[in-house]
Amino acid sequence: MGAPKLDRLAALASRVRVMTVVDNEDALRGLAEAAARAQSTLAVLIEGDVGQNRCGVRTPEAAADLADTIAWYRALRFVGLQGYQGRLQQSIASYQERGVAVWQAMQHLQEAADLVRDRGHDVKILTGGGSGSSRFDLELNILQELQPGSYVFMDASYRKISWDEQGNPPPFRPALSILGRVISRPTLDRVVVDVGWKAASCDAGPPEVFGRDDLLFAFAGDEHGTLVRADGGPVDLRLGDTVRLLPSHCDTTVNLYSAYTVHHGNAVGHF
Repeated sequence: MGAPKLDRLAALASRVRVMTVVDNEDALRGLAEAAARAQSTLAVLIEGDVGQNRCGVRTPEAAADLADTIAWYRALRFVGLQGYQGRLQQSIASYQERGVAVWQAMQHLQEAADLVRDRGHDVKILTGGGSGSSRFDLELNILQELQPGSYVFMDASYRKISWDEQGNPPPFRPALSILGRVISRPTLDRVVVDVGWKAASCDAGPPEVFGRDDLLFAFAGDEHGTLVRADGGPVDLRLGDTVRLLPSHCDTTVNLYSAYTVHHGNAVGHF
């Protein structure tokens, strides 16, 4: 993390309740030294790799060994384990397949927690989950803390997953949209809007048009996008018309903006 970031974290821990996540002894050493300098105590979670193939210890034995190491530091306090599997939140559309993936991830976390407890450590918190797995997380009842966030906004990718065996979409209504305006109409079957890569993230594909399943959006550069009819016919939008776009990925789209315009009925606010 680097000494400046560690010092900021340790200083914050002396003012508010904060937890941090680690997966190796070098990180623990840096955290302990920063906490000692700040005369604070850091609450530490061990991260387990439950299928994300990103951060996290790979085995229950590695988690237990790390818990043993945490116990040696006076400035650190072991509180539990984290097992987050972000890739199954929206990339697995099938209800049945996503349920199996969630169960497998939580089994990995549970096995690590059991071994850590066998070593004599108190596991107060098991944390993980997300918007796409929350239904299964609640049913499995393994986690004491859930980490859903995207449900506040939702996006086009989440709207494509099956929430239940009947294939219904998630019960959370989309609340985030990008307001675009038609700035050019070069042909009858294509219009250009002022939404490009700088206005909507593209890591999960292009956005969709709210209320217009007949229109398809395509990126056309940093500041531009195009709209065409799915059937190839003429587009019934004029210069200056506005369209609402549903981002494909809310997390990375939100990161592009410093302010929101929020509305509820006829009430409008700016944040």
